[in-house]
Amino acid sequence: MAENKTVLALNINEVDRTTLDGHSTVKDHQIVAKIGLGSLNLQWDVTFDQIRDFFTKRREGVARKKSNLTSV
Repeated sequence: MAENKTVLALNINEVDRTTLDGHSTVKDHQIVAKIGLGSLNLQWDVTFDQIRDFFTKRREGVARKKSNLTSV
């Protein structure tokens, strides 16, 4: 009989995160993803804010590169 083995696990939880000023907290969501295929085992533990920051910085970097190419 074949063995049951988890290949993909995804958990999304609501968490309280302290703001930069250290005095207040805000609600955020944390994503924990685990992938296991043979010897390939990956795990990510990020928040929605970290994902949003990644794509914002990437978009700003692309915009900066485009503006440098078109400027005279």
